[in-house]
Amino acid sequence: MPSLLVVTQCCKSKQSVELFPDMNVSVLSRLSDWARERLLRARELFRDRIYGVEEVTALSLYVGYEYEVLDKRLIHDLYLRGEVDFIIISAGYGVVHAFEKIREYEVHMDSRTTRTWIRNGLPLIIANYIANTHPKEVYRFFSKTSGYQEIFREAINHLPKDLETKIYAVYPENCRGMINIMRSLGQAINHLIKERRKPRKIGRCTITLEKLK
Repeated sequence: MPSLLVVTQCCKSKQSVELFPDMNVSVLSRLSDWARERLLRARELFRDRIYGVEEVTALSLYVGYEYEVLDKRLIHDLYLRGEVDFIIISAGYGVVHAFEKIREYEVHMDSRTTRTWIRNGLPLIIANYIANTHPKEVYRFFSKTSGYQEIFREAINHLPKDLETKIYAVYPENCRGMINIMRSLGQAINHLIKERRKPRKIGRCTITLEKLK
């Protein structure tokens, strides 16, 4: 059981350059049979939007503002030590592990995509992953108004009532512009996994912690 699970969002900017060639960890291996089958069926709906040729780990593929400041090597090391787990809500794949092999795609988590994933059970699937992996704490890092937040909020409603995992939302406030928001998310993740606590401020951004469960 990892001490904490980080959940964050994918991004538009992608680059198929593998940083972790020896890693290949799929969320599918941690799902119950029904959840695995449901996720695979849902992924088929977006198959024609996936255009990449080479498969690389998700943590390598994403290179947007949040990911360019992430300490990806530290995430890798802490994962191997069993201290940190890391999953990403993806517009093209639903949910992926940080070290899951995926290809480049062109899907945005707009309102239509969000509704499609919710209708096809993504919140239930995420809840199943959390229930099966039993982290002590879950920290979700999304921009404050996003489809990712809607999906995760619904996932919490499907968690087992007796699950002892504590769940927190971390989000930046009073930032100036989306670039600062996304970079502060990555920096807040770095701080959390290094120090085991969230930072109060990153640059101009105030980092807010909200207990969800």
